[in-house]
Amino acid sequence: MTQQSPLQPTPVGAFRFNTDSSKLEYYDGNQWVNVTSDSPEVQTGGTRGLILGGYEQPEGGVVNTIQYINIATTGNAIDFGDLQAIGYGNCCFSNRTRGIYMDNSPHNQYITLTTTGNSVSLGESATQVGRNGGANSVRGIYSYSNQTNTIEYFTIASAANGVDFGDMTVVYGNGGCIGASPTRWISAGGTNSPWGTLYNTIEYVNFMTTGNASDFGDLNVGSAGARGTGGNAVRGVYAGGYLGPGNGRANRIEYITVATLGNAIDFGDLTADNENPAIITSSTRAVFAGGNTSNPAPNNVLATIDYAQIMTTGNTVDFGDFTNGDKIGNAGPMSTGHGGLG
Repeated sequence: MTQQSPLQPTPVGAFRFNTDSSKLEYYDGNQWVNVTSDSPEVQTGGTRGLILGGYEQPEGGVVNTIQYINIATTGNAIDFGDLQAIGYGNCCFSNRTRGIYMDNSPHNQYITLTTTGNSVSLGESATQVGRNGGANSVRGIYSYSNQTNTIEYFTIASAANGVDFGDMTVVYGNGGCIGASPTRWISAGGTNSPWGTLYNTIEYVNFMTTGNASDFGDLNVGSAGARGTGGNAVRGVYAGGYLGPGNGRANRIEYITVATLGNAIDFGDLTADNENPAIITSSTRAVFAGGNTSNPAPNNVLATIDYAQIMTTGNTVDFGDFTNGDKIGNAGPMSTGHGGLG
């Protein structure tokens, strides 16, 4: 393909048609990447998002339910099946067909995302469960959620245990995944003790290597507890979070450009203050399901599912509700079309 030097730098997210390979490509900030033809729309009728476990009201208590949505539409969640055990605030990651759910045992389960049914027992993490998981099509990466700096990885297609990857730059608890592309996993926020110092740091690693995390930039405000699949391959999103004793939860949404380095930028607002929304994404949408608000317990769990268009900015709008009108906080999210899958 004959190619002339550009008059200005190629913007992240730019598209081109490669006449040599006859494929559509997008620029990820470092290289041109093929636009995948393995479409989740062909497999499932749309990018499928799963909401696993969590703390449920009005029944109360931690549950083992799995619900799913079609991210491209709007509407209420649908029953998918059950986890092998109840789960709360746990780490999830997935490729287009298989999802891994890590509970506090530290026992792992997998789910076949393109069908419906119960989870199946798998292996164990090398230490204990993480919370801010992210994945590409091959690996899931997560850091342990309880005051360590350990990063581990998991080969999604195998029944192997978690393996040491490297270290974060800070000892964290309750950090959150802010983004993933096929090449990068990015983590943000956290606290150094049970609701002690709240960090605004953003760090990243490259999926297919091993090693320690590097500085990416900063969130606008230090917080902990935001979770999810983190955007598409171009943008990462971070929503909600706990702001410390007496400060409640946040309703803000921030974003980053995954392929660059820099600080997060204001995106808009959630419909309510929210510590732990389950963030489920496709290539175009971010869905924010449930979570914990600033209201006193036991009435601090949300029933709402909202969404926003990732490549715009603005506040979220209504998507639908959970099955049976329940309220669910601290659920585990995964999807068949998040940023790590291109």
